[in-house]
Amino acid sequence: MAPLTSTKHWLTKDDITSVPVWVKLHDVPIAAFAEDGLSMIATKLSKPLMLDAYTSTMCLESWGRTSYARALIETTSDQEMKENLVVAIPRQNGKGYTMENVWVEYEWKPLRCGACNIWSFY
Repeated sequence: MAPLTSTKHWLTKDDITSVPVWVKLHDVPIAAFAEDGLSMIATKLSKPLMLDAYTSTMCLESWGRTSYARALIETTSDQEMKENLVVAIPRQNGKGYTMENVWVEYEWKPLRCGACNIWSFY
């Protein structure tokens, strides 16, 4: 009988530095409640991936809006997860901008190691 040979298999954790996260954007000004406007707002958080179907339909059909817009963003572990954004909205008369606050609610916040800046899922 041949002796059993052993090969070592090491479990390694890859450094996970970006994850998709759904966010709710509250108090979005009506002038920015369109796909382009919501995309620009989401860009201030991180890389926008998509709007949810309900928000997208509201933007396309212009039939109203809920109290928030929902977007999927790809957030990276080296970025701060902002809870509030200040956005500049052009005035209707074309002269200047108004500054508006948009409150950001994360449906899930991954834990992050402060020392090595990677997400921790344990």
